[in-house]
This record gives sequence, C-alpha cells and structure tokens, in this order.
Amino acid sequence: MDHEWLYDDSMDGIDESPIGDVLRVAPMGFKVWFSPFNKGRYVHPYAADEPEAAVS
Repeated sequence: MDHEWLYDDSMDGIDESPIGDVLRVAPMGFKVWFSPFNKGRYVHPYAADEPEAAVS
C-alpha cells in the first residue's frame, strides 16, 4: 500500500528527510522519476537526460 503515501499530505517531503533514509523511501520528485536507483540499472534512451548524438 506504499502508493497511498503519494496522496498523504503528512508524508510530503519524507523522501528528503532522515526518516525517509531510515525507511528507505525512494525519491518521489518529478526530476528523478526516470533515474535508476543504483548504477547497475538500465535507463531507456527515451528517458535519458542527454539527447543522442547526431548521426552524419
């Protein structure tokens, strides 16, 4: 039922607090929606921050 935290105003900002670190709450800000949680994860090219190099 973790998805219910998204709609609970009392939990706003918990992902950026020390309590969130202890509970291992994933970052919920829009800027990190498509970022992998660790370095071993794959990021789909459509979600990458940098555009692909132009092919000439």
